Amino acid sequence: MADPREPSDYGSPDVVRKNGCETRPIASYSRPASEADDVGVLPDGRGAAPSHALRSLTCSGFVGLSHARHTLEAFALKSLRLLLGYLCFHIGNAIPGFAFLGRSKIVFYRLSGIKIGADALVVGPLKVDYSLSDDVLSSIEIGAGTYIGRDFRVSTFKGTVTIGQNCQIASDVSLETNTHRLNAWTGPFRIRFQKPIIIRDGVWIGAKALILPGVTIGENAVVAGGSVVTKDVPANTLWGGSPAKLIRDLQPAVTSSSVWLAGLCA
Repeated sequence: MADPREPSDYGSPDVVRKNGCETRPIASYSRPASEADDVGVLPDGRGAAPSHALRSLTCSGFVGLSHARHTLEAFALKSLRLLLGYLCFHIGNAIPGFAFLGRSKIVFYRLSGIKIGADALVVGPLKVDYSLSDDVLSSIEIGAGTYIGRDFRVSTFKGTVTIGQNCQIASDVSLETNTHRLNAWTGPFRIRFQKPIIIRDGVWIGAKALILPGVTIGENAVVAGGSVVTKDVPANTLWGGSPAKLIRDLQPAVTSSSVWLAGLCA
């Protein structure tokens, strides 16, 4: 019995009855309008992919291009900001290291992104890493009242260096946060990694000392000139040599606050 929802075409030459079912040749098949609207047609007349799929592919392509454009714009803006920071940094380096010009140098160093506390003095020039993808300069922090001599090198690519208050750092001192693994390679080079360096308040570091990755120097400690510091230095101690070793303990620093407290207890 024919489906009452659809008229029978048994008499039509285009209809073939086989095993009780009606079939219609593809050439004579008339696609419903609703389906035809959702299908594209190639130049040779063959059916193409549904238009909603084409729209989906097109939209996803536009989204991908838009995301790539925003990512590129963000990278360009960040690179421009970092480039301007390096410009300020080099202006600071170009200013002579006279004490009366110290404030001018500090202004440009701060504009570059370096964090510097009040009354700090940097003779300069400073030596840093260069990168337009990582904010190298903002990873350097110098505490209030700290003095830094000539040709101070601080390597902070993907690392951090924190220098406390009232420290004295002589000329040609190097702080290296970057190092490499001995037996791990990426292509022709050993894998590089970083460890932070922390220098506590009141530390004195002699000329040409080298501080290696991951080292923390405790409060009021002293590192002799030319030393290579490979491990943490406890507070109130004197270290020297290559590698640096404990020379002797030091008396805790006498500060104005400790003198005031001693007066109260007397």
